[in-house]
Amino acid sequence: MSKVLTPIVSWAQRKDKILLTIEVPDVDKKTVEIELVEPNKLHFIGQGPENKYAVDLTFLKDIKKEGSLLSVGARSVYCQIMKSEEGPHWDRLTAEAGKHPHIKVDWSHWVDEDEEDEKAMPDFGGSTWVAALSAISVVRVTLMTRRSPIWTTSTTLLSPKSLKLRRLPISKDSHYKENICRCQKKKKKKK
Repeated sequence: MSKVLTPIVSWAQRKDKILLTIEVPDVDKKTVEIELVEPNKLHFIGQGPENKYAVDLTFLKDIKKEGSLLSVGARSVYCQIMKSEEGPHWDRLTAEAGKHPHIKVDWSHWVDEDEEDEKAMPDFGGSTWVAALSAISVVRVTLMTRRSPIWTTSTTLLSPKSLKLRRLPISKDSHYKENICRCQKKKKKKK
């Protein structure tokens, strides 16, 4: 006999939609039932190999079926649910106030209300979220001695803020050359 479990629901929002991810590992696509009930409800049922998953959500404000998208993936069900009225961000996902142990914020898709117009927003596509790659930049890092480059590499970053450069403790060219000579001598001895 299988247990009925409440899955983890992650959410993020935009002015016009709610992005939901319902985490249900190994759920059979044939058993998934998702129903959007206007004005403000979502009903989900899915059967995995060992457990049954079910969740009912009553949203804070009204939603609409038109324009909403649903997709079942291998480990999650993705939902893009359209708000009935475009406007300011909701204070919370559900009509019931208080903490819900199975609902959490999806910080990887969250965009603050004041930043929403400034950058390209992730959108729903296929079986996963499609991330906007507007922040990609190529960084070239060169380690220099006082006179010439020692080492150069290029890397692609999703967020330039994630790169933290610090000065390496190379005080003299001779110190670096001594270390190179020591490494080459050790290699020659091993041969």
